[in-house]
Amino acid sequence: MLNNYFKKFIGKIAGLIFPHRVGILLGIVVAGVIAVLYFLGVGETFELRTQDYRFQLRGERKINPVIQIVFMGDQSIKVLGRWPWRRQYHAALLHALSQYSPRVIGYDVLFIEPASDFPEDDRLFAKATKEAGNVYYPFFFTMKEERGVRVERSPRLNIEEFALNYEIRERDHFLQASEATLPIIELAASMKGTGFVNVRPDMDGTTRRVPLVMEYQRRLYPSLSLKLVSDYLGVEKNNIRVKPGQHIELRGSRLGDIKIPVDREGQMLVNYPGGIASLWTSDFIQVLQSYKQTKIGREPVIKLSDFEDKIVLVGLTATGSADLRAVPFAPLYPQVGVLASAINSVLNQDFLIPVSRGTNVLLFFLVGIIMGISIPRMRPLKGALFAFSILAVYLFLTLHSFSRRSLSLPVVYPGAIIFFSYLSTIVYKYATEEKEKKRIKSIFQRYVSSQVVDELLTSPDRIVLGGRREEISVLFADIRNFTGMASRMSPEEVVGILNEFFTMITEVIFKYNGTLDKYMGDAVMAIYGAPVEEENHAQKALETALEMQKRMGLLQKRFLERGIEPIRIGIGITTGEAVVGNIGSFRRMEYTAIGDSVNLAARLEELAKPDQVLISEKTYQMVKDIVNTRALEPMTVRGKTDLVQVYEVLGLKIR
Repeated sequence: MLNNYFKKFIGKIAGLIFPHRVGILLGIVVAGVIAVLYFLGVGETFELRTQDYRFQLRGERKINPVIQIVFMGDQSIKVLGRWPWRRQYHAALLHALSQYSPRVIGYDVLFIEPASDFPEDDRLFAKATKEAGNVYYPFFFTMKEERGVRVERSPRLNIEEFALNYEIRERDHFLQASEATLPIIELAASMKGTGFVNVRPDMDGTTRRVPLVMEYQRRLYPSLSLKLVSDYLGVEKNNIRVKPGQHIELRGSRLGDIKIPVDREGQMLVNYPGGIASLWTSDFIQVLQSYKQTKIGREPVIKLSDFEDKIVLVGLTATGSADLRAVPFAPLYPQVGVLASAINSVLNQDFLIPVSRGTNVLLFFLVGIIMGISIPRMRPLKGALFAFSILAVYLFLTLHSFSRRSLSLPVVYPGAIIFFSYLSTIVYKYATEEKEKKRIKSIFQRYVSSQVVDELLTSPDRIVLGGRREEISVLFADIRNFTGMASRMSPEEVVGILNEFFTMITEVIFKYNGTLDKYMGDAVMAIYGAPVEEENHAQKALETALEMQKRMGLLQKRFLERGIEPIRIGIGITTGEAVVGNIGSFRRMEYTAIGDSVNLAARLEELAKPDQVLISEKTYQMVKDIVNTRALEPMTVRGKTDLVQVYEVLGLKIR
């Protein structure tokens, strides 16, 4: 039993695949070409932009309130003057913030040169940093591909103490740096920690990912975002484990073990919560003013207690600042916001998960195969609607997976596969169908009417050019005593009479959608119900016979006027199963029918008297409601052992 079910299942699958193997092959070829373009990076910019649109369609979310940002924006510049400010203001900010016990304070500003105008400010700034005890300053790497960049080095600061415990291997592909630009020595000696702040925008200038680690002098260094969040979560340097192309694991954090997905270069896709409005922000000058107001017992502009036990980031947002960059939500977005968004992804463990290249390629070929199986079965318009529906469903799934699961599926490449699979299949079908139409026309235009040929060309799937078993009706018609009559005529007269007779007979057969099977001397064979299926094929055969008799009367009158002896015909009709199809040899093949019902029709035609139409029992059962008949005595028919019930047709019933 199970074996039979399995065979049926395999049969259905084979039925789906093998008749459309060319379509599947086209789908696979298209998917293969798109996969190559995918590996070459062609179309990557468009793919990245679809990701931006998904961010915007998903909408903005508020960032984790643990992350508080102090903006150095236009409002502060109006009060404190143009940038860069005196560093005594930064010292004042650190003093104010430290009174409310933030967990960590991270500056997204490079302090790489001493203050030339007010050197005492550096000492004041360093003192405030040391007193706070939880301040982090960034450094900057010069990438290996960046030549001619002037850097300031701090030889007295041992940068290796900030490196992670990771041994660089030959097969690693981390981003590599050639120089390190470090904070001034006073701040470096007083800070709690450091990390690099390099980012690499994508080819269209939009920042979508940030490197969490970078290689420098055969050591691996953390970014400022990784350093800040790991220290906030209480993760020791030894518990930061790096697996390139997989994840960076923070073991033993206050939130449990956290795995941050990264590519083989150590970069993380940033799951931006939104634009600037999604950030928890305060202005630099507001913090200083609120601290002063609190000291004198006045109501502060902002609640400084909101900074308690938080991650406080300080960054530049002033108009015209170099620290503004393009992100999916905005063309101008502060760099400190990128830092905050990266930290937010880790704290919420809400990572934007890219699909692996191998999985994407499998997806490409799956889409190609689905299109290859489906489109060849459809007309162009229906196929276009199907392709559009598949694309719409896929776009919905990508948006849903992005919004609900933060899964970033490709859009452009599968969309291209859907489009080009449809296009290539339609072009192929058009080219092959034109050839097929010519073949069908050449086969059937001699056998059926032009209307039937047109129907076959419109719906070639209704015809099977190989053999198949069908219920059909068969008609044989023969001129009575024509052999003796022909012996008294010249060959030209015989041929002329036969041509007139067959012309009339063929017109009637075609009128009732019959298929002219063959001419046999002075006889003709026609079938009804093939190659185009017809439910009332028996009625069509009967109507053909009656009209033949009617037209024979007109033909006889023409013959008498020309002095030609009148001719009369006998007709036999049967209904039953027969094998129909192209039968013959490789060199010569004809569309015909064979079977017991065909033989019986020929025998009835032999028994029919001049002007008589004889039909079989089954034909009678199918037309008895519309025709008057006379049942004859059961008779013996050549080739049959049993008696056969035969009916003589008297005419159509009057309705």
